[in-house]
Amino acid sequence: MAERTRLFITHGYGASPTSHWFPWLGEKLSARGVAVTSVTLPDPQNPQLPAWLSALQAAAPDPNERTFFVGHSLGTVTLLRYLEALPRGARVGGAVFVAGFCSKVLALPELDPFVERPFDFVHLKTVAPMRAIIGSRDDAIVPFSQTEELARMIDAPLHTMNAAGHFCACDGCFELPEIFDIILTQIHRSV
Repeated sequence: MAERTRLFITHGYGASPTSHWFPWLGEKLSARGVAVTSVTLPDPQNPQLPAWLSALQAAAPDPNERTFFVGHSLGTVTLLRYLEALPRGARVGGAVFVAGFCSKVLALPELDPFVERPFDFVHLKTVAPMRAIIGSRDDAIVPFSQTEELARMIDAPLHTMNAAGHFCACDGCFELPEIFDIILTQIHRSV
């Protein structure tokens, strides 16, 4: 019997697994037979990298090429740290980063510890051969230029939207068909 495809969603600062478009994405992919886990990252109002990374590692201890990931905002940085910590030779099916960044966000200095240490982008690209970025030009939290920077650093296609804000419920973002399409494409390519 073929191994079931798994997807892990990592939320951002101040959010939870039930925030924004995460439940919608989970329902859509579950209906396609994907085992979806929205990871609860501890103390989201006061995020700490070691605790967030440990939570993701505990939720997805043995990823493989049938394992996919979606990160939103600070969840993308946590996902980057998770992927770079995987051993040499490890491979995941794919990763999608929504409103992601890999350098300090000036308006949010409390998140600096997540990005102070340089990333191992070479290893990240090897571990996750299929990568994609989604960003919005009108993001008021993570400047679009920082999402563009992440796309360059991990050599990933950037899917640009013009008026999705930070992809939050407060921006009216309760569904994100673009991410559903990207993940389905990654899953089909991995088979």
